[in-house]
Amino acid sequence: MATMKRDWGSIVFGARVEQTENTGAAFVTIGGTPRLTSVSKSETAVYPSLHINVDIDEEQKLRFGLTTGASRPDFDELAPNFSVNDSARTISGGNPEAKPEQAIGYDVYYENYLQPQGYLQVGVFGKYLQDVLFQQAGIFGLDTLDSNGIDRSDYNSPHCAMAALAIFSALKLPITNLQSHWFRR
Repeated sequence: MATMKRDWGSIVFGARVEQTENTGAAFVTIGGTPRLTSVSKSETAVYPSLHINVDIDEEQKLRFGLTTGASRPDFDELAPNFSVNDSARTISGGNPEAKPEQAIGYDVYYENYLQPQGYLQVGVFGKYLQDVLFQQAGIFGLDTLDSNGIDRSDYNSPHCAMAALAIFSALKLPITNLQSHWFRR
């Protein structure tokens, strides 16, 4: 992070760079026969942030912030560990193609340092989410796990494998909040 001081306040800015590599290997049981499956994925992401602090006068400030970040699925949720139960017609397991949940946050605050003692703060903050991670059940819908003449594409489960961490890649979900604090002695 870098800080630039100005006569009107300051600017704090920077970026976090993350390099992730994930390799998952698991035995997939199909028709009672275990098979070793492995999946690898590598990703580099940059998460910038910017904070601006404006000194209105010695007792009042305006603060603006813009941040970015991500939340990744747990390792077991990324593992390619499918389990097929032909008698129950179910498939369960992880989703190695799940993407990190992306977030862009913002905040704006007004602060007043009351004399002789006290503090007043009013602010608005929010967050936009993309690629939201959640669990979902549904029909498997693929012929990837078909073998020995058995069609498994219509298998269904409350813990359905490929939908275990479904992704809304185009979803932008705004979350906004207004808050205030007041303190005086």
